[in-house]
Amino acid sequence: KTQNDYARFFPDWHERDVASWVRRDRKHPCVIFWSIGNEVPDVRTPRGIELTKTLRGLVRSHDPAGHAFITMGSNHMTDENAQRCADLLDCAGYNYAERLYESHRAAYPQWNIYGSETSSALQSRGIYHFPLDRATLIEADEQCSALGNSTTSWAAHNTEYCIIMDRDTPYSCGHFIWTAIDYFG
Repeated sequence: KTQNDYARFFPDWHERDVASWVRRDRKHPCVIFWSIGNEVPDVRTPRGIELTKTLRGLVRSHDPAGHAFITMGSNHMTDENAQRCADLLDCAGYNYAERLYESHRAAYPQWNIYGSETSSALQSRGIYHFPLDRATLIEADEQCSALGNSTTSWAAHNTEYCIIMDRDTPYSCGHFIWTAIDYFG
């Protein structure tokens, strides 16, 4: 993803890495997914399909009994090529894209879907910025409003939104609430 991250070792290490983690954990009852990537930009290109097939094949070769579903978490699910990659997997993971569940279910009724990263509701406990109908991301006090009016394009409008979306969507396997917390000072 960046010049000096682990991706530079991918050509030499991906086969050994997949063999290592799949063989180590393939019979653990708590493992329900094999994730072959998260927010990988390549899924938006033809190379993404090639990589998805390669990694899926490696996982299957080391877990032929299929102890867990093969998946990836994607923040590019609006992209047609990313959808082609998801179509090759057992489960489609959506990062901050619950709004796509219904339309994608209609287009891909065979998909098992889930929220691979959800929430990211921006709130500071006990901080209330008004007016309620105005989106306020950052105020002079460097706090986000707990009223649900500190939103971004990728985040949930409030904490309840993504919980309700996955709870009330019968074809969703569930979700993982991203729990990043920023502290000032």
